[in-house]
Amino acid sequence: MRTIRVDLPPTNPEYKGSFLYFFIDAEWGESRHPWWGKLVRFLLELERQPAGLSHDGVEMEVALLTGQKRQEFLELLRTAPESEVAGHRTLRSALRQLPQHELNVPVRYFGPDPSQPSND
Repeated sequence: MRTIRVDLPPTNPEYKGSFLYFFIDAEWGESRHPWWGKLVRFLLELERQPAGLSHDGVEMEVALLTGQKRQEFLELLRTAPESEVAGHRTLRSALRQLPQHELNVPVRYFGPDPSQPSND
């Protein structure tokens, strides 16, 4: 996967259909603070289902953060270094927004599965 998107529901659950899109580049684990690597590994370990192609033709999979996994995700977000929180607007928003509700959180994965052979 090249990009992971966590679809954070709105702070007020009455506003159905609007999400804060928290994008994570899979390469950040190698090129940025090591905390991003922990976050990427956590998200890649979730059970995923194929979801076809995105509107721009990129392979897509989906997972759902529920119950204990959702709590583990929250705890991991709370360990983000201040320097990373300060430099990433949607990470700051996620830290403010996610703890305010108990809704399930969709996670979408974009790009080819690195475990599958390439057709190139």
